[in-house]
Amino acid sequence: MLWNAVPTQLAKENKKFIYKLIKKGAGAKEYELALTWLTDCGLVHKITRITKPGIPLKA
Repeated sequence: MLWNAVPTQLAKENKKFIYKLIKKGAGAKEYELALTWLTDCGLVHKITRITKPGIPLKA
């Protein structure tokens, strides 16, 4: 479910990932373990959104 939702949601103009679109009433807590697993496997990359770049930024 989560794996199939990633490209669909990120293809939209608003790049925020919305858990409620996967399943009605769902939240981040419900998908936390699955998202961590996908990140650890290198299948997805979690990017932190910033408003002002500063030092240190990881390359």
